[in-house]
Amino acid sequence: MDRHRIAGALLFAGLVVAAIQFGSSMGAFFCLPSFLMIVLGGLAAWAVSSGRELTTVRQALKTDTPSVALLTRGLITVRAGRRALWAVTGLSIAISFVQLFRVLDDPSALGPILATLLLSPLYACGMDILGIGRLEHKLLQRAQQIDSADTVLHAADASTRASVRTRTGQTT
Repeated sequence: MDRHRIAGALLFAGLVVAAIQFGSSMGAFFCLPSFLMIVLGGLAAWAVSSGRELTTVRQALKTDTPSVALLTRGLITVRAGRRALWAVTGLSIAISFVQLFRVLDDPSALGPILATLLLSPLYACGMDILGIGRLEHKLLQRAQQIDSADTVLHAADASTRASVRTRTGQTT
């Protein structure tokens, strides 16, 4: 990780912590149900959607000279992880809304449900920026090292478009 990325990550974390501290304590921004749903649920959904392809990410990052095909499969897998994370976030929000509507007549029960509802996207954003985004960047850096970044990006985009067409029943 280069110094610009470290500085950016520290600045990002510092701004988030400062924003939290202006209004309340850090403890108010921790909600165990939301954290578990997003982190563990997101990872589980990624594993379910990608299956054995998860190992391609590690292989592409650890291999001395990865092939274009391996980097492409790794990038597709990371993008599937991003989609899985945000799908789980949407599910968490939907569950929270259902719970919220069931207890509207009891104001004392609203707090924990609203915390889950509002903190789920925050946790997902953090995972996306600091986790999945970094993996995607590392794979693209590896592709640049072998002068194949454009090829890898094009192949991953084409594969994603083909997958969407297959799932929706569209033909070209």
